This record gives sequence, C-alpha cells and structure tokens, in this order.
Amino acid sequence: MNNFKILTEEQQEQIHQTALRLLAEVGVKFHNQEALEVLEKAGAKVEGNLVKIPDSLVKESLEITPSEFTLYNRDLTNSFKWGVNSDIHLGGAGSAIILLDSDGKTYRKPKTEDLINLFKIIDALPEISWMEPGMIVKDVPPEIVGVWRFYLRLKYGSKPSRIDGISEEDLIDNISLLRVVRENEEDFFKKPFSICGACPTPPLNWTNEGSAFLVKGARAKLPISFTPMIFTGVGAPATVAASVAQHVAEALAGLVLVEQITPGIPVVYSGAPVYMDMRYGSVCVSPIEALMVTMAHTQMAHYYNIPSGTGDITGHSDSKLIDFQCGAESALSQVLFALSGNKGPGGVGFLASQEGYSLEKLVMDCEVFRYTKKLINGISVSPETLAFEVMKEVVPEGDFLTHEHTLKWFRREYEFSELFDRQSRVRWQESGGKEIFERAREKVNEIVTNTQLNRLSPEVDKVLDEKMDSVLKRRGMKLEELKTLLPHN
Repeated sequence: MNNFKILTEEQQEQIHQTALRLLAEVGVKFHNQEALEVLEKAGAKVEGNLVKIPDSLVKESLEITPSEFTLYNRDLTNSFKWGVNSDIHLGGAGSAIILLDSDGKTYRKPKTEDLINLFKIIDALPEISWMEPGMIVKDVPPEIVGVWRFYLRLKYGSKPSRIDGISEEDLIDNISLLRVVRENEEDFFKKPFSICGACPTPPLNWTNEGSAFLVKGARAKLPISFTPMIFTGVGAPATVAASVAQHVAEALAGLVLVEQITPGIPVVYSGAPVYMDMRYGSVCVSPIEALMVTMAHTQMAHYYNIPSGTGDITGHSDSKLIDFQCGAESALSQVLFALSGNKGPGGVGFLASQEGYSLEKLVMDCEVFRYTKKLINGISVSPETLAFEVMKEVVPEGDFLTHEHTLKWFRREYEFSELFDRQSRVRWQESGGKEIFERAREKVNEIVTNTQLNRLSPEVDKVLDEKMDSVLKRRGMKLEELKTLLPHN
C-alpha cells in the first residue's frame, strides 16, 4: 500500500530548505565539548556553544547514512530489518512514572516486579518486535534506576531494546552491561541488540546529556535514534509547519554529529512531539496536531531515505482511564503513523499524557496493531481471491457458507480478535458479559502466571551480575542488597 502523504512534494522541499536555513543561519546549541570539537573539525562554524552547520555538511552526512539496518534479539536467534522499505515493527514499553493498577481505576508507583512482568508480557506478544525503556520503578534508589531497568531488561527480556539511561554515567554503564551479552566485538557491532536513543531539548538545543548520548552511542557504534520532543507553542512555534521544520533541523544536527564520529552509522529518525493545551497549560501527546507532526516527520525521513520511528507516543492517550477517549486516541495514532509509512512506531500501553502505563492497555494496543498491520498490507487480489468461478458456481444456489473456498479462506482472510467482542448481545451476556478491560486483565494474568522468563544462560547471567555489582559498588551499593527484588526461581 502506498503511504498516505500529509505533505506535498513542494511542502517537503519548503520544510527541508527552512531546516537548512535554521542550521546555517540560526544554529543549534551543543553543550558538550567533544561534540563541539567534532563539529568544528568537520567544517561547522562554532561560536561558544552555538553551532552553525552548512548545507554541504548536511548533504555529505545524509549521503553516507544507511537506508536500513538489522537488529538482533539478545540470544541471536531472531532478527528484523528496520529501514525505509522494511515491514513495520512495533516497539513496546517506555518511561512511565505511574502504573494503572489491575482494577483499571487506581494509579500507583511501579515496582521492579511490575517491570519484570512487563518484559515477560512483551516477550510473549508477537505483535511487538522491540522494546523501549521500561517504567521508572520506585523501589530502588533513584540514582540507579537508569541502570537497574537496563540490567533487568538484559537479564529477563530477549527482544531488541533501546539502550537508555537517566544520565551520561548510566549510558556508559549500560553499554558495559550490554558488552556482557554481546560477548565478542564482532557480534556487538555487526549484530546489534540495542539502539541508542537521544533527545534534543527544544528549541534547537542539544544539552550536555543529550549530546553525550550521541557521542557515546556513536563511539560504541550503536545505531542511533534521534527523538526531538517538539513542544509546540512553548519550545517551538505554534504552527504545525514551523514545528516540523524545527523538528527536522534538530534531528539533522544530531545526524551530522554521529556521522562525523562513525561514518555510515545507522540512524532512526524518531520524534515525540507534544502540544500545550493553552486552556489548561497541560502537555498533551494525543491531539491531532501532534499526530500530524509525527506523520510529517515520518514523511521527511522518507525524503532523506533514512529509517523512521517514534518515541513513546504510539498507541498513546491523554485520557487517565481506559475509556472511549483512550481507545480513540490510541487507535488513531497507530493507524495514522502506519499509513504515513512509519517503520518503527514505539510506545503502546501509555495513557495520562505519558505519565501512566497499563499492562492491560498494552495488550489492547497490540490487538489494534494487528488490524493496523493488516490494513497497510492491503488487499490480496488474484484469480483465487476474486473468486469469479466460485461465484459463478454458487450464485444460482446463493450459499457460500459450506463451499470449500470459504473453508479455505475465512481463516486466511480475517483477523479473529482475542479481546474485541463480536458475539451477539445474548451470547455475550450468557458468557459473562465481560468488558474489554476484564478480558485484557485475564490475558495479562495468563501470560504472567504461565509464561517463563527468557533468562540468560547461567554462565552469562553470572558475568552480568558481577558486572552489575561492580557498577553498583562504584555508586555506593551492592547487588546483594537488591536481590530480594528479583525472581527466585
């Protein structure tokens, strides 16, 4: 299926030229000395922290950026391509700070047990190809949260994962943990398990931390994901077009930096734009205007022939509960991002304007993704699916129900939902009259109760624990002090 284009070719070119002017005339601030040195050596004009990047440097960097790359799971038993023309691959989880409990009404602080259950569920859901950072748990000291959740992800989560951290120190330590799982250098570089995510701070500003993630990630030769978090009306102009142009400029600035450090390094052009509702002063992720920015930056990624993705905004809602608003906003973002050609939408399970997470909503969002993926794959048209001869045979009798063509194709042609109820009203009532949240809760409980964690081999697990212990000791703690939070079997 051809992508839905929210921008005309002329509008794409206008946005591109505006982004180039922003880079060359206005400049982007980098607050990291190594980044400044790399960019100045490459030919950018550096004035203190302000960097003005010429068009030629942008063009040169884009020319060496790959249009696709391959991510491998932790155990090197599976992989997928992420690229301009690849299949769509959904990413799950993200950095929520509160969890909607299983009653569907009460929020609470997430714990390590919740995070481990999340990794178990994500590994069990075939709709999800890769993982975002997990919830920010509150049962460990805040200064180790950024390494704790990546350690747990390596220990219990097998799908490819975005490497993360709350600080530069976290990222450095997480890369050291990752090297335990990728035991040799060739596998570390050529069969990557993680992509390194980095976010600028609008407007046109890469903080020391954001810049350091670019530098350290590129030095480690990890694929890099740029995630501008355009705050329209506050950190960016109030118009969608200007927000997209600024979004492009911030991403291209990061791309130029990493391609100068490691030429040919794979990148993902992501984004997590938000809007301020001026009536309340609230930060909103799900307004249609924010979705339009994501659709536009996806189209610009295709314009530059680089892979596209999103931050933790796919399948997201600003609603605080699992209600109609939640379902409408969550489904709308999935469908629109997929139709625009986004190849790596990430998030799902989020609500409450990116504060909250729900395991039940996660499995509901995956149900939506199955239908979304079927939609973008289009309709299969062939002599057999057109079924002229079948109609010619059956129409005089008027009954296709028992025909062998129906028996062959009804399972191939249709997606049968586990969660959406399609029974008659009477049968629904007779079977218990369950709402979708209750059915989702049952699925979550079934996975958590009956699915085994994807553990490392005992030998690698031991080395990972030793490495984590050394990381924690440097921070004044010991792994032994946290062992009670981990599964015992």
